[in-house]
Amino acid sequence: MRSSSCRPPVSAGDWIRVGEFNCVVSAVYEAGYPFGDCGVVLNPTSPRSDIARWDGEQWLFVEAPGYGGRGDAPRLKRYVEILRRGR
Repeated sequence: MRSSSCRPPVSAGDWIRVGEFNCVVSAVYEAGYPFGDCGVVLNPTSPRSDIARWDGEQWLFVEAPGYGGRGDAPRLKRYVEILRRGR
């Protein structure tokens, strides 16, 4: 599943809506990255990480083998703090 080259501009630390979740972008991948467009953290009470992609109309979660999980990795700390502060 390829990401869309027409995705809206996003940067690490931005808020995006993926399905029913408000998420904070933790990483932005180069156009053409095969698994999606950006890494996100979600769920402020029990943070987790995931990958999202732009389908041309909305952000969707990507099912990537071996990715996703708990949001307590040191590299995600800054983004989890943003998530917990809220929009």
